[in-house]
Amino acid sequence: LCSYALCLVTILDDVDAGHRWGKIAISLLDNFGPKRLAPKLKILCYHMLFFWIEPLQSTSAALLRYHHEALMVGDNEYSSLGSQFYCARNIIIGSSLPMIDKECSTFAMQMARCNQIPTLRTLLTNHQSVLRLLGSNKNPFDVLGDLINNEDELLQYSLSTGRSNFVEVIYFNRLFVAFFFKRYKEAAQYSSERFKSGQPKHMYFIFYEGLTANYFSRFSSGDELIKWLQIGETALASFRAWVKHSTWNWE
Repeated sequence: LCSYALCLVTILDDVDAGHRWGKIAISLLDNFGPKRLAPKLKILCYHMLFFWIEPLQSTSAALLRYHHEALMVGDNEYSSLGSQFYCARNIIIGSSLPMIDKECSTFAMQMARCNQIPTLRTLLTNHQSVLRLLGSNKNPFDVLGDLINNEDELLQYSLSTGRSNFVEVIYFNRLFVAFFFKRYKEAAQYSSERFKSGQPKHMYFIFYEGLTANYFSRFSSGDELIKWLQIGETALASFRAWVKHSTWNWE
């Protein structure tokens, strides 16, 4: 049912039905299914489905709660995913950067001990963006030892091995940081590089790409102006559709 709900949202753009079927899936599992699977399902639903309608802040708190529940049933994989999703969402909703820094460090050590390396790599790219926003030179990748020394190495490894999920996360995080430091040309570069990865754009990427495009449309002309206007209008059209489901998140 959770997979069906996700298809309703991502393929058919039926957010309301996807949200409803996600809630039904959780209710059925809570009442009739094995309890050890409940945290896994809830982490997936709160990460991929419920944020379209429910406030981002409440879905962040839920991800942390089900991270702990996954730990209690011995599910290290989804406990790690829950904490990574939680940290990534906290960055987006504007939580305290020093707090996120501390939590990322704690979760990274847990993931390293449980050998959850793929999820740890994603968390470290999120942590790197937090440290950049804080102006810190600390290298979060030190926890990996000699596996990957820094984010540039992770990017090259991901590009050479076709791991587009890591590429997508790195490019978005770099665009996010560049935008906040008003390095708009750099943000536009990562927007262009992100397009080459082949991954569908998520809503946060569309938002910051749209803002960057609106900035450049003020100083462009000809074909360049048309390009930026099209990107900006695509972002606006997306948010006009999403705001129908949650004015709190998307207005």
